[in-house]
Amino acid sequence: MSDWMIYGANGYTGRLIVAEALRRGLRPVLAGRSREAVEALGEATQLPVCVVSLDDERGLREAVA
Repeated sequence: MSDWMIYGANGYTGRLIVAEALRRGLRPVLAGRSREAVEALGEATQLPVCVVSLDDERGLREAVA
C-alpha cells in the first residue's frame, strides 16, 4: 500500500493531482465515495483504491491508519 492518499481522486482537481503523482513516479491510494468512479480510475492507473464517505468517521480513521 502507499503512505499517502488522494481523496476525491476522480474529480477534476483530483485527476490533475493523480496525473502529476504518476508523472513523478508516485503511487498514492486513490480515494473517494463513488465506488464505480474510484475503482475505474484505480484500474486505469493501476493504483490502489479506498472507497469511503467523508461522513463515515470510523471508515476514514481506518483508511488513514
